[in-house]
Amino acid sequence: DRGGDSSFRNIRGSINIDADRTNLRIDLLSLKGPSRIEIDRGDADVSVARNQGFDLATSLSRRTDFDSNVSSLLRSRDRKNPSGSINGGGPRLSINADRGSVRLRS
Repeated sequence: DRGGDSSFRNIRGSINIDADRTNLRIDLLSLKGPSRIEIDRGDADVSVARNQGFDLATSLSRRTDFDSNVSSLLRSRDRKNPSGSINGGGPRLSINADRGSVRLRS
């Protein structure tokens, strides 16, 4: 997981990903348990099923850009490290990133 691009599609269950100098594309169809994405010096494009409930926690360095179309996150007070219950909450999704960009969409 060092360099290049990695793609994970149609994920059902949970994930635990550590990536260094890698660009990630992750499509979560059904999040069933606690999940973690950790990325250093790369970009992560994470797509979650539209009605999926989950609890988001992020830890993003000042050198990481974050973008999302999730309406409750657009209203978040902490724009640098957004967190909260999405669609009523559910399994925890932790995203930790340093030096890159994270895009979360549903």
